[in-house]
Amino acid sequence: MTDSWSKPVILSTVEAWAFPFVAAAYGIATVINAIFHPVGDWLPMLFAGAFVGFATYWGMRAILRFQKVNALTMRRETFEGFIWFFVGFSVLFASLIFLGVAISGGSNLAVLYGLAIPAGMSTGAARQWELRKHFRSRGTPAV
Repeated sequence: MTDSWSKPVILSTVEAWAFPFVAAAYGIATVINAIFHPVGDWLPMLFAGAFVGFATYWGMRAILRFQKVNALTMRRETFEGFIWFFVGFSVLFASLIFLGVAISGGSNLAVLYGLAIPAGMSTGAARQWELRKHFRSRGTPAV
């Protein structure tokens, strides 16, 4: 059992393994696409996915960090709910990408480059867990 200030195991796992998983997916997709498809069909998606993935990571961190402005009015539970919402949404997003690959038969794996987006979103949200100390908990009087 963990104390109330430690990071949940799910968020620690996401933070540790999201980007290595995406790097492995990028490697597999690049090798398969390089063998079976012309470079012009998948190379732009490789760069676009990487750029948008890192932009999503930094954007998610900025959005959640900006919420410290609301520290007097927002409750800790609401901030935690934002983090869990973004992690859950990224899991849904990644599941839809895998569903698309399964439905298409895996013929063109360029869509796997889109996994950088939910990985960036979930990792960016998980890294902001420590900011919850700035928000008051339910039942705590305002400062």
